[in-house]
Amino acid sequence: GNTVFERQLQFCHCGVAVNKDVANRFGVRHMRNLVDPARSMPSSSRMQWPRRTRDLERYVLWSHRPSSEKRPELAQVIAEQLPNNWKMLFTGTSAVKSSEKLLNIGRIAHPGDYLDKCEVFLSTADQEAFGYSIAEAVLAQRPVVSAPAGLALDGWATEVVETDDPQHWVAAILRAAEASQQEIQKKFEDFAAEYAIAKVLREWEELFA
Repeated sequence: GNTVFERQLQFCHCGVAVNKDVANRFGVRHMRNLVDPARSMPSSSRMQWPRRTRDLERYVLWSHRPSSEKRPELAQVIAEQLPNNWKMLFTGTSAVKSSEKLLNIGRIAHPGDYLDKCEVFLSTADQEAFGYSIAEAVLAQRPVVSAPAGLALDGWATEVVETDDPQHWVAAILRAAEASQQEIQKKFEDFAAEYAIAKVLREWEELFA
């Protein structure tokens, strides 16, 4: 993707990048992405939520497209090593079979419905220009466990994991689930202010002025 971006710059008067590192690398302007807060809130439609099989069951949500850079295989391994009272909701393809620990819910139309019910959001993606799913989780006031990519590099994740060892990921998920509400609230407030729709739109308007 960066190679394509570099080639196109020779035909353009200027460029912008939603990733700070990319912007600095190519000497272009960094612009924030526009994030719709409504997608982080529960919808009014009725959603069929997975049936709980025991009391105090807890959920972690993995919500990505199942492409290689999102590392769905790692997420599946992590799911199988979660404690007995935890399950992972996984937006995989039909080829991924549900198990006792992993519930394949397929593609979802509105992430807020699932973020509302989950304890932790998980992002195993090791390549992210931005990371909409992380942004939506932060706006839903859910702790985020992430690889060091995209928004996680800007400090929005509660836990950053730099290894493929699934036990480290499980430990991070359990720590994130116990994060203080004050910490989660602070990330939400700071993100909502920095990525406010009016503020981001004004920056884009100024770019084209």
